[in-house]
Amino acid sequence: MEPTTQSILCCVGQTVAGKPTQFLMERAFAAQGLDWRAITVEVTPDHFAAAMAGMHAMKFMAVRFFPSFQSQAAEKLGREGAAQEFVGQVTSAALNGDGWETWHHAGFALQRLIADQSDWSNTICWLHGDSPSTRSFVTAVLSGKDPPRAILWTEAAAGIPDSLQGLESATSPINLQIVPRSDELTEALRAELRSREELGNLAIVGDGFEHVELDREMLSDFSQ
Repeated sequence: MEPTTQSILCCVGQTVAGKPTQFLMERAFAAQGLDWRAITVEVTPDHFAAAMAGMHAMKFMAVRFFPSFQSQAAEKLGREGAAQEFVGQVTSAALNGDGWETWHHAGFALQRLIADQSDWSNTICWLHGDSPSTRSFVTAVLSGKDPPRAILWTEAAAGIPDSLQGLESATSPINLQIVPRSDELTEALRAELRSREELGNLAIVGDGFEHVELDREMLSDFSQ
């Protein structure tokens, strides 16, 4: 659905004072040469549905949700799909026909960050903890054409949907290993990784959407 006026992205939250999201979006638009504008609107949870209907009627092109609305947005706007339900939150939405196309951006951002700084196809991604960020990363890998070498997941989410357990990218199977939480097992896995001459890159991903890339010599210094 094309707008008849300038494209608008609306940042929506319950408490928005002092948040830098609009500023960051405006900088991103400028960097990409997009003639878009960002605005920030404070909305109460009771008025969320009305606010989204109004933005749809006015043909706002996209919405960015503050944390207070990310779960509600997933419940109210998300179109059915295992990946959407699996993450449980959405951070963004774009106008698409008669509805909103939603996604959680953290996984895509982290995937791009790691890929830009490493040989992605030769990278082992080690996820720690069950959070929207780690779930988002797994679903982001699903949508890509090229998988990393492997994904290890400590304290993985319970009840991973069948459609996500047999991860397949567009080009090859993704090696996903669920690693139970255990100090002994973690130490054994670290030792195994250190012993691999062909290790390549290792990206550590935590609950707080943080990662650090380590080479084989640095692995012995890594601590959770």
